[in-house]
Amino acid sequence: VIKGYGNSENGVLYQFWVKDLSINSWTMIRDYGETNSFNYTPAKAGKYLIGIHVKDKYSKENLDDFIYENYDVSISKAKLEKVEVS
Repeated sequence: VIKGYGNSENGVLYQFWVKDLSINSWTMIRDYGETNSFNYTPAKAGKYLIGIHVKDKYSKENLDDFIYENYDVSISKAKLEKVEVS
């Protein structure tokens, strides 16, 4: 879950972005909306930059503010704990 916390007198709109650093490519994963969180699972392990853009509900700008955070995704692997042979 990606979550942002913004504030504005009229209400805040949130837009969510992810950049796959292995191919240096940005993807908008959700356009502006009032919900401040988004469930996202990358398709592969790797290094990503997560971005949230915010703007006032009535803003005419593309964005009023933003924050980008680095995020590493690793693949979970199964681990065998015990073997019994009877």
